[in-house]
Amino acid sequence: MPRSETGDLPNRHTLKMGELIRKAREEAGLTQEELAKKTYRKKLAVHQMETGKVEINAWTIVYLSEALKKPITYFYPEWDTEYDPKEDDLSDLEKELILNFRFFETDGLKRLFIKFTKLFSKYNPGLDFADMLYEKTTDNLDYAASSFIESYYKSAVENNTAEDK
Repeated sequence: MPRSETGDLPNRHTLKMGELIRKAREEAGLTQEELAKKTYRKKLAVHQMETGKVEINAWTIVYLSEALKKPITYFYPEWDTEYDPKEDDLSDLEKELILNFRFFETDGLKRLFIKFTKLFSKYNPGLDFADMLYEKTTDNLDYAASSFIESYYKSAVENNTAEDK
């Protein structure tokens, strides 16, 4: 399975974009081959776009927009754009998170951090635990973070072990 910057393909995003491209192509009365010529691509590339097997770059979106007489935003699923926070919408904690994220030196570390963040968002020992830990250890946030990760890791291992049985 092909991989992209954001993971395996096809994924939710590429599948929905492909669906939108196919719909617009059919509305325009074009074959995949005709659309390929209008977008300076091969027929196989159009097929791969429509089936979500490739990520579509910005220039391709421009060509698709022109060929299919659709605005560029048409090709982005609503849920991709409905939560596109502006800086004014971010809390101070969110801004701090983004600022610290930028200090990671490698893409590998950034991807790992994103994975941890997604895992933490699923972790719910009771939101009270994280808040309680923070409140009790505000003078030693390193200890609070270590304790939280240790507790999370223990819970994750227990859950994975239980699922393996």
